[in-house]
Amino acid sequence: MRSVPVPSVLLVTVSAEGDCAAEYYEVEDRVKKYVQLQHKWFPDVIKIEKIYNHTLQQQYMETSLKLNDSMHEVKLFHGTSADAAEKIIEHGFKLPQRTGMFGRGIYFATDSSKSAQDIYTKDSNLLLLCDVKLGRCKTVEKDTTDMDGGTLKSLGYDSLYAKRGTREKGGVQFDEYVIYNPAQAVVRYVVHYQRVAIPKQLSETFDLFGTQKEFKAYKLQAKRGSEMSDEAHDTHFRIAESQFLRLCQVRNLSRSITEVHYFVNPPLLEKFRAKGETFVKQYGKSIKSEYIPAWHGTKEENIEKIVRENFRLDKLSASTGDRGWYGAGIYFSEFPDVSLHYGSRLLLCMVLPGRSYDAKRSDRSLLEGKPCKVGYDSHRVEADKEGRGEELVIFNPDQILPCYVVSYK
Repeated sequence: MRSVPVPSVLLVTVSAEGDCAAEYYEVEDRVKKYVQLQHKWFPDVIKIEKIYNHTLQQQYMETSLKLNDSMHEVKLFHGTSADAAEKIIEHGFKLPQRTGMFGRGIYFATDSSKSAQDIYTKDSNLLLLCDVKLGRCKTVEKDTTDMDGGTLKSLGYDSLYAKRGTREKGGVQFDEYVIYNPAQAVVRYVVHYQRVAIPKQLSETFDLFGTQKEFKAYKLQAKRGSEMSDEAHDTHFRIAESQFLRLCQVRNLSRSITEVHYFVNPPLLEKFRAKGETFVKQYGKSIKSEYIPAWHGTKEENIEKIVRENFRLDKLSASTGDRGWYGAGIYFSEFPDVSLHYGSRLLLCMVLPGRSYDAKRSDRSLLEGKPCKVGYDSHRVEADKEGRGEELVIFNPDQILPCYVVSYK
């Protein structure tokens, strides 16, 4: 009987139906959950291929045993051209000729939208989802262009982590991981996607909001895959969904979105834009002059008034009698689970924090019922290591733009 040679590399299409459905949606959800608004990238996944390369897998496993921490493994995205992707799948990663922000290494990202930028993909419309052995990971908060594998190893590390939220210090806005030994990464999936067109009304000022002249409200339903369209409304559902799911996952919270109401309110938008321009003049084009998505929970009867007229400090204190533990302002959280306790639906707003005073729980006696600290524009309470506030207190409604009301289960 003649033996049939086994190919060294296999690409197997993962189906969204049958026994592969769980694997398909695990990968698709990872792509859609890790989307940052600032990247202006909204995808439909059209095909997922699973990669089997026994030679590279063996190298990967052998390399992991030589690391300072062989158990530290994560799934990360890598964006590249179609030609380069074929070579990586067959022969593995190679160190680039060019030196990047963190030296001549191989760069990966947590966020799919970061890896999908044109500068990396060259319009290939594909992403590589990889297993990466980070080993002992050195954290940096500014560029280190002279970093290389030998230097890193002499310091007792196996990889480098560029911490998010450090752009003002010379670092990055969204995290990156860098390895200097190509055998520390192996491709598991190739994700093929098509871009969802971003209509003009989404791509103007603040990258999200257009030029409507009157208040409008849109009711958006959950859809999957090909049911989604290129309409702006469906794109807005993606925005709210990705923010909700990604941050729920950070907190190990199992929830899903059932419905999103999207609101366009031109008078509030103009005030929001003007405040943003004020911050740009005051702070320059820095993180302090950029908006962030933030969650607010409230009683059902308050929602309609807020989306039409915005928040009012006098109404808040009068209706609740709450002086505010960390200042007499309007309270948000960057984590939806914090706001879930305050209402059956959640408001997702764009917020301009400006310069935030970082408060701790012990500051309550000093801040309760007080206005914003002099020299600051907001209070941020118990920020995590990524700079996301457990609570965010805003004192000027012009720093707030109510955009979405999210129903969940």
